[in-house]
Amino acid sequence: MVDGTRYTPPRLLGYKRSPRGELLEGLTHGPVYALAGAVVAGGFAYLGGATIRRLVRQRIAEG
Repeated sequence: MVDGTRYTPPRLLGYKRSPRGELLEGLTHGPVYALAGAVVAGGFAYLGGATIRRLVRQRIAEG
C-alpha cells in the first residue's frame, strides 16, 4: 500500500480493538480526561478570581 502519504491506518498497525475493547477504553479514558480538564479549568478560575480580588482591593485602597 503505497499512496504517497505517511498516514497508516490504526487497523494496519494492529491498534484496532474489538468493539467491547474500544468501549472500555472510552469509558476509562473519558473520566481521566474530564478530571484533567477540571483541574486545568479550576486552576484558571482560581487565577482569575485571585486577579480580580487583587484589583478590587487595590481600587478600594486607592479610593
